[in-house]
Amino acid sequence: MASIVTTSSEIELGQALLLWISTYPVAKSVTSFEQLQTGLILWKVLQDIAPEAFTPSPPIEDSDSLESRSQHCKYCP
Repeated sequence: MASIVTTSSEIELGQALLLWISTYPVAKSVTSFEQLQTGLILWKVLQDIAPEAFTPSPPIEDSDSLESRSQHCKYCP
């Protein structure tokens, strides 16, 4: 996957985001943006932050297809 991060401030911002996400128990092992591609880890983090807004779990399980990943977006408030 090609990276869109180009400047040092964008790299620092990306690293800060990964560090923040990894503070949640469901995302302890996240070390790269590739691990966030399906949206499931982000969904679980958002469920931890605002469970009333992010229930139930998205019906589509982990998948590499673009169509499956885009389906996760329809369930976000």
